[in-house]
Amino acid sequence: MPKVSVIVPVYNAEKYLQECVDSILRQTLTDLELILVDDGSTDSSPAICDRYAEQDARVQVIRQANAGLSAARNRGIEVATGEWIAFVDSDDFIDANMYRTMIIAAEAKGAQLAVCTGYYYSDVRKERMSSVHDTKGFCKCSEDFVRDWLWTSDETTVLFTVVWNKIYQRKFFADDLYFARLRISEDEEFSTRLYLKKFRLVYVDQPFYYYRANVQSLTYRPFAQNKLCILDILCERYEAYQSKGWVRLYRQAAKNFCEMYIECYQKSAEKGNASWLRPYRKEFRLMRAKLGLSGHKKDQVRYSLFLFSPKLYKKLTSMR
Repeated sequence: MPKVSVIVPVYNAEKYLQECVDSILRQTLTDLELILVDDGSTDSSPAICDRYAEQDARVQVIRQANAGLSAARNRGIEVATGEWIAFVDSDDFIDANMYRTMIIAAEAKGAQLAVCTGYYYSDVRKERMSSVHDTKGFCKCSEDFVRDWLWTSDETTVLFTVVWNKIYQRKFFADDLYFARLRISEDEEFSTRLYLKKFRLVYVDQPFYYYRANVQSLTYRPFAQNKLCILDILCERYEAYQSKGWVRLYRQAAKNFCEMYIECYQKSAEKGNASWLRPYRKEFRLMRAKLGLSGHKKDQVRYSLFLFSPKLYKKLTSMR
């Protein structure tokens, strides 16, 4: 069975790191390497990493000055030697059969990417993530796949855009695929470029990944200016789909941008920081125009109202 390189970015993760590492080393797939990338931790995480490296030859520790999640993942990819690459967040853990089962499924279907489901997990609850029952376990990446599964609902979007519930054939990263240096939404930006490629995907309907809902993470913090990078990702998504000639998808991306712009504006205005959105106002006008009228007349009216008066828009939409 081929070798898997598991990359774990580590930053001040002492509370959960041992549980994470133990779950990876207990895999029924024995031919794996675990790459722990310490991203400038200031707690006991470096010592924990070193202890595992001393005890198990499969563990490699890489150290770097604090540069963020994307830089840590990219560094791990650079040193990985496996035919398959996987990512685990340092406060999460995985089922012992995860990688063996996913590789068997991928090889059986000739797939270059395998996806599983999992659980949202915390100290007080465990909730299963969504499942996808209509893929028949296997499909080719295409415009129809992206439209029908990637951006259909919040649940399926999460399932197919996050990186930690997947194994990737190494060839993806030899083909200039990398993680952009963002503070949040790295996975969405990465996935936008990934799904432009031609490949086969297999879905394994098994809850193998335990994602810890950490209120201290950037994802769960109150709205802040750095979350505006989501608008940049949506612009990139529009341009990518337009370059492929995927009309329905680039119009959907334009609509998503407009909706997110309004949401960000309203949250910023609550903090007295509506000026944060000023650099994106021109893009909002352009995206509104790119929607076209087909099937979007009501949206065009709403967006025109918002441009005329954000306060009036909020008042009228809150009355519905």
